[in-house]
Amino acid sequence: MYTFESKGFEIAFDDDGEGDPIILLHGFAADRRTNWKLTGWSKLLQKAGFRVIAPDARGHGRSDKPTDPEDYAPEGIAGDVIRLFGVFTAEPTVWPMFTSRIVPRFRSPLRTPKPSTAAIEEPTIVNPILSPA
Repeated sequence: MYTFESKGFEIAFDDDGEGDPIILLHGFAADRRTNWKLTGWSKLLQKAGFRVIAPDARGHGRSDKPTDPEDYAPEGIAGDVIRLFGVFTAEPTVWPMFTSRIVPRFRSPLRTPKPSTAAIEEPTIVNPILSPA
């Protein structure tokens, strides 16, 4: 587990494997460990040749848990993911997203994701091993 600072909050993340980076975002009431490690997805994606980057969203897992509701505004939470990119030199190939509500908020106020990235909204299931991009 690693951490980085995002607007005064410490955000925990895993960075495992080598290859094209893929960022895995967990859903509500979960964390990176529950969604990606314990289910075996992280290992499976690593075996498929991906570098797996999985953060704990602010307020979840081992990331800081602010008490002010304003700290959970979409710009803050989505901004944490964008600021995570600053830790790495390569952009992610795919962003699986299991909380579809973050997608429009992530794209509109921040206007930062590049056309080369993809957001996968629930309930779409993409298996990068069986159906590579």
